[in-house]
Amino acid sequence: MNLLGFLSWFGLWVLLPLAVIVISVVTLISLTERRRAGRPEGRSASLSGRTLAIGLFGFALIFGVALWWNQTHAWYEEVTGVDLVRADGREIPVSGYQGLDGNSPLKLRACFTVDPADFEGVPVATDATPLGTPDWFGCYDEAALTDDLAAGRATPYLAGNNEPQDFERIIAVYPDGRAYLWRQLNEKYRD
Repeated sequence: MNLLGFLSWFGLWVLLPLAVIVISVVTLISLTERRRAGRPEGRSASLSGRTLAIGLFGFALIFGVALWWNQTHAWYEEVTGVDLVRADGREIPVSGYQGLDGNSPLKLRACFTVDPADFEGVPVATDATPLGTPDWFGCYDEAALTDDLAAGRATPYLAGNNEPQDFERIIAVYPDGRAYLWRQLNEKYRD
């Protein structure tokens, strides 16, 4: 886990609950003090609806932002500077590699350029399904890639099977040399 991943985990599971506890204790102390001092005319000493609504909205907003960050940024690491990718046991030179990886095999995504002739003899993947990426990873468009695979504008190659166990590594290559890499579950887990 990288530093940002740890900080977001720490914030979501340690600081946020601690903040809720502190706010609750401060609210209880405030209510107790108001009761001791006497109630203002026409008002009860209990928590007002407006204060409760603002508190709940604030908590939901902070929790939502922390959860969004955790899902889209914290568990991903950007990978650059890769010069070779493996496909069916051989190493293929690449250029312009931009990739993502993370704490799960399914987080692997990459965009790069190759010579399509290098994939001669690599088995074609029969059920290649590109997976989504966070919005901030701009070079990988799974919707366009899915459409291009269905229309035959790109060829999906089975670069590796059971690497790691129960996952396939797929590389989709366009005739102009653009290539996209991802992992997906193998046939054991398909419907």
